[in-house]
Amino acid sequence: MNVLTRTSIVLIAGTMVFGGAEASDKGIDHSELRGDMIAKDTAIVVHAFDSSKADLGSFKHIDTATRAAATAPHLVAVDIVETLREHGFTDVTLSDSAAPAGDALQLLGTFTEINPGSQSTRVWIGFGAGASKVCISGTLQTASGEIVGDFKDCEKGLGWGNSGDQTEGEAARIGANVGQLIDSWAR
Repeated sequence: MNVLTRTSIVLIAGTMVFGGAEASDKGIDHSELRGDMIAKDTAIVVHAFDSSKADLGSFKHIDTATRAAATAPHLVAVDIVETLREHGFTDVTLSDSAAPAGDALQLLGTFTEINPGSQSTRVWIGFGAGASKVCISGTLQTASGEIVGDFKDCEKGLGWGNSGDQTEGEAARIGANVGQLIDSWAR
């Protein structure tokens, strides 16, 4: 076996081991519940997170990042609602508006970074090089604006924004993490 073949095998194996977009089991990076635990029958309105001011990474990948910034807010919000319902929350709705909806708790957030990374770097170098990175921050608050809890999270993955399936998978992972956090605040 020549050196080039051996190097290719090592790079491909490294990409498979270190570059994969596996589900996150680490949960949210930072969170704080500032009041009493919430009941699962509490009305919660999940708003699509704002992506208008997100850092989109390198100009070289701006088209991919812009496409992800347009689709990610709705995808993540849908996955948060789905996760909360799966965990027994009985009054959860989705809103594309940032305006408070009635007396329900409001889940508001922003994307602070949507960086699709470099697919070619992931393929040719591997070992985590060229990984995508998506960061969010958010609050759960009353309709009057009193913050009940807040959180921040950054996720690295294989291909945020490079294809529809990968974007949906990454959005599902982030939405599940936020939903599980809210569920932990209800126990």
